[in-house]
Amino acid sequence: MRDDPTGTRFMGTLLRVLAAGIGGGLVFLALFGYRTDYAGHYLAGFGGTLGLLVFPLATLSLSLRWEPFGAAVVAILLGAVVEATVFKIAIFDPVDFFNQSLGAVLAAISVQGRPASLVASAGSGLLALVFLAVGAVLAFA
Repeated sequence: MRDDPTGTRFMGTLLRVLAAGIGGGLVFLALFGYRTDYAGHYLAGFGGTLGLLVFPLATLSLSLRWEPFGAAVVAILLGAVVEATVFKIAIFDPVDFFNQSLGAVLAAISVQGRPASLVASAGSGLLALVFLAVGAVLAFA
């Protein structure tokens, strides 16, 4: 990894993450505003996957290649387990599962090919917590 004194490459990663997370959430709210749980599940899947990507973003010396999609697969599998067990109170909802899976895939795409860095890792970790919190509020609103 080459030095980037201005931080533009790292800011590019965070801007892509913000655009994908907020943009996707706003699309869900614009199209399905009456079902805030749709946006909530999307944001939770997005935030959960970002959380899984904090370590690869901090430790790898090259651009992220397959790691984001591995994290998305893990997040999707965890989402299926949680949806089928913890949230079985209602029933397994395939729409909720699809929305959180879409969030996971878009989180992976937003960091695909981006350079790893501590700044991007820390920023993504904070954004992951924010997206998870907002997702939880919207999912249970």
